[in-house]
Amino acid sequence: MELKEVQTEFWNTSAIRNGFEALLARLAKEDPAWRPALLGGSGEYPNWFRTEFIRLFRPPISRILKKANRQIRETKGHFKISAAKGVLVLVNDGFTSLEPHYVRALASNLLGTSYTSIDCFLYLTVNRYVEIADSDIAGLLWMPTYSDRASDSLVSFIDDLGPKWFNFLEQRVGPFSAPLTKISQDDGFAPRMRAIVLPNTT
Repeated sequence: MELKEVQTEFWNTSAIRNGFEALLARLAKEDPAWRPALLGGSGEYPNWFRTEFIRLFRPPISRILKKANRQIRETKGHFKISAAKGVLVLVNDGFTSLEPHYVRALASNLLGTSYTSIDCFLYLTVNRYVEIADSDIAGLLWMPTYSDRASDSLVSFIDDLGPKWFNFLEQRVGPFSAPLTKISQDDGFAPRMRAIVLPNTT
């Protein structure tokens, strides 16, 4: 099991900003009449825009997966084990510019073709909350994704670990006002989740 914590807001990097400006330039070229809602337009992007926007974040996510994959592989080699499955636990503690289900979808796409030492990608938050459409209760993420190589025992282990993790958090920070395990693990909520961005008080 390899733990990675993301504290970087990738949106603030020059590569992402430059890529976004290039997308806007393409949009203006293809549809000169397009305007954002603030300037009186519809604000609706063409279908290709969202796909290309998500693709901007592929390199930084790929770097995380590549490093974790290498470390899991080297650990297996060091201890001379071959049957053990690899789990990447990715804790998001600052990356809010891409909605959670897009991050998981992007990672899953990458893991489908590369990084074969990772059999489970577990995406979660500890200090960062998400809002859910039609709910006034903030949630914490626990979103596992499994490769085709994942055994039933691995799936059972991770699924059993989730409630225990939330019970541990309740012991540390106090009881939650709602069963966050249910909210966070229900895939039906995933497309309706958005990161809660706290105001900058500094």
